[in-house]
Parts: sequence; structure tokens; C-alpha cells
Amino acid sequence: AFTINKVCGSGLKAVQLAAQAIQCGDADIVVAGGAENMSQAPYVLPSFRWGGRMGDSKVVDTMIKDGLSDAFNEYHMGITAEN
Repeated sequence: AFTINKVCGSGLKAVQLAAQAIQCGDADIVVAGGAENMSQAPYVLPSFRWGGRMGDSKVVDTMIKDGLSDAFNEYHMGITAEN
């Protein structure tokens, strides 16, 4: 058993992994499902892994950064419909 922790698409990913396990012969029966909860996406302090330094530090909203921003072009997903 394992948990999928993504900002968006966790339930769909669980079903996809279940289907893959059945197709590959790793399992005969799989129980899979999930619910999205983007409002619980945390704020992170990316520079604090190596300790905070003097001056300002940036706090990142992972709902925007991980869930609603295009990873390749660094713009909001709402803009992709315009392209």
C-alpha cells in the first residue's frame, strides 16, 4: 500500500497505477481511489534546506508553483488556452 501526494491529479494517478499493476501482472485485484485537496497544498521555504541566510527569504505557494504553473514554460496554466 502507498499514498500518492500530488497537488492535483492524485485520484486519477492512483487509478492509472492500479490499471498498470493489473496489466503488468503485479496484481490481480487492486483497490484504488482518491480525492483532490488543493486547498491543503503547503507553503514552502525552498532556501531553508541549507539554512536561512541574512536578508529576505522567499515563501512559495505550492498550489500555484506545482499545481497551476506550466513546468516547462514557467507560466500559469490559465494562459495555455491562449497559446
